[in-house]
Amino acid sequence: MEFEIFKRFAAVVRLASHLSDADNEMTDDELSVILGFLNQINNVDETLMSDIIKYGYNQLDDDDAVKLIYSLDDGSKQIVSNLFARVICKDNKLTVKECQLYDKYCELCKLPNPQPEEAIDEGQGEIIIEEEETPRTNITIDEDKEITPLFLLVKYNGRTSLHPIESTGWNDLGSQIASLIGADRLEVVRYTKPLNELSKALQLNERHLVFITDRNGGLKDNTGDNMPATMLYGAGYPIYGHVVFALETDNGYTIEGIRTISLAKEVFAAIYHATDGLLTIEE
Repeated sequence: MEFEIFKRFAAVVRLASHLSDADNEMTDDELSVILGFLNQINNVDETLMSDIIKYGYNQLDDDDAVKLIYSLDDGSKQIVSNLFARVICKDNKLTVKECQLYDKYCELCKLPNPQPEEAIDEGQGEIIIEEEETPRTNITIDEDKEITPLFLLVKYNGRTSLHPIESTGWNDLGSQIASLIGADRLEVVRYTKPLNELSKALQLNERHLVFITDRNGGLKDNTGDNMPATMLYGAGYPIYGHVVFALETDNGYTIEGIRTISLAKEVFAAIYHATDGLLTIEE
């Protein structure tokens, strides 16, 4: 195998591995997708496969990998797009970070939208993939479809993650949120000037953005000042410990989660920009 082609395979493996680990858990099924991709390359034995994986992890950086994939022909880019989509969809769950990272790689590498795999004849692309016995369906991500309510956890160090929570009412939901942030008593922060501006910008359909905090967070030794929450409180008083962002109805003040991936991404982006980039995705 020519070294330049070897490096391109290594680049694909490197970025595919990042996608697999984007939700902090590389499953066996996701790994099997990546290994299956390598197994379908012509004339690749276990030794060469191992060398490709090691080179991708140890010799390339992400910028190198992006440039190598960007240089592929259109047919090979289609296969890479299909592979990346299969990796993030394999465990039947999608996280905001997976979607963001997938979108980022597609943009940087100029990848097309994913589609069912088709065999690419030699000469059309450098990657040869045989048709599978069971045809695949189109891989699509409907970001506007309603899902299990999502709540945005922002730790005091700015680390942020989405948590799906099903509940039967406030007592149940409050208990789960208290457990999530390690709180003894909860307090809902609403209608501050910064939160009102975010709610207006997000157009939340008779709802507004709130965050839920530990009322006794300042009395605990193992928590720090939550700078994103403090900035959105906007009163010069520090908010301590972890907080959870949620929606609340304008009438009835019912706490709700975020019901679509698209809105979750919008809420994260809005808070990120309002706090001057203090949020980081939980690794």
